[in-house]
Amino acid sequence: MRILYVSTFSYPTLIGGADRTLHNLVEGMRTRGHEVRVVSLQSANVAPIGSRPDYLSTFPVRNLYCPDGTQPHGAFDKLRWHIRDIYNPRAAEDVETILKEFQPDILSSHNLAGWSVAVWDMAARHNVPVVQVLHDFYLTCVAGSRSVGGSPCQKTCTRCRLLRLPHRTKSKIPVALVGISNYMLQHMDAAGYFPSARKARIYNVERPLCLAPEALLDPATPVFGFIGRIAPHKGIETLLEAFSAADLPTQTRLLIAGVGEPGYVSELADSYTSDNVHFVGHTNPKDFFPQLSWTVMPSLSDEPLGRVVFESHGFGVPVLGSRRGGIPEMIEDGVTGHLFEAGNVKALTELLERSAHSGRPTSRAEIAAKSASFFDTNRFIDEYETVYYGVLREPTVRKQTEGAE
Repeated sequence: MRILYVSTFSYPTLIGGADRTLHNLVEGMRTRGHEVRVVSLQSANVAPIGSRPDYLSTFPVRNLYCPDGTQPHGAFDKLRWHIRDIYNPRAAEDVETILKEFQPDILSSHNLAGWSVAVWDMAARHNVPVVQVLHDFYLTCVAGSRSVGGSPCQKTCTRCRLLRLPHRTKSKIPVALVGISNYMLQHMDAAGYFPSARKARIYNVERPLCLAPEALLDPATPVFGFIGRIAPHKGIETLLEAFSAADLPTQTRLLIAGVGEPGYVSELADSYTSDNVHFVGHTNPKDFFPQLSWTVMPSLSDEPLGRVVFESHGFGVPVLGSRRGGIPEMIEDGVTGHLFEAGNVKALTELLERSAHSGRPTSRAEIAAKSASFFDTNRFIDEYETVYYGVLREPTVRKQTEGAE
């Protein structure tokens, strides 16, 4: 099978979790003997982490700037960028050069910022069936997060409706839709997207960061930890308020790992000056999770999946997570962690107290075992192969292929 992958960024340029997931998928398909090509955008602002693979083709951004999130842009330039990104035929023409050269059996599109849904049209023009993978809310929200000012959007705003006018209509093109959580598929159903696509939920896979969680020692005194982007929509203020209000053992610590807008991070550090609260900056997860008794994921916005949960579980560390997006799908309440209502300081305060005084709900080994499928590459590749072969068996796809021949 020849598979063409299209995404905003790809290995060796890794900016987010979606890029790592795509890399795992591509390498897994290659080990199964499939021919692959990857098309992504060039970024001059992010250093690659390895050598460029021979299956990768990169193209310049056919827009005002590169959407890698490393440079600030004014509101007017952002608006111009998003208008051009509604439907970008020049970007689709770049993809067409690879479609003609590689002649794939399937085009699998992932993050489309900078490419636009014009890629779907181009694939249809060449009779190549499309499998769309949902990593974020790009197709319904220009910000990709469905949150404003730290609060989740209750409905699609006027700006996003206008800047996503063709997307729901164009969503009739993909033959299959993969969501990285059930929540993502439900969101698209509710929005009226992909009415005729066959749908599959495939959880992301990650290489295990910890090989022997049962060998890790619990901290002598309770340690709670947050790791991720330090931003309002991540619920970091809910966590800090709850920790400050909780009746905890004297030496209980809260570690905040990650980076964010410098002014915002400084404001938080100045507001919460307890000796028990530590902002540790960018930290390698391999070094961070072994220090913890509990991980806290207090997101206010709807996380598409929330890989921090299964990364934490892989170390045998239970998670206190908000009921947002895909987070509840990964936490077995009372076994691998506990759930609480997002933004509810009182509820989180009570959970922190209970967790600090009662300890973990079960052993590290059992918690890690519950997350084993998130580190099972064979499971991951099997599920994607099932989707691809199912697409190729679709009568409409066979008809297109026969017509092209």
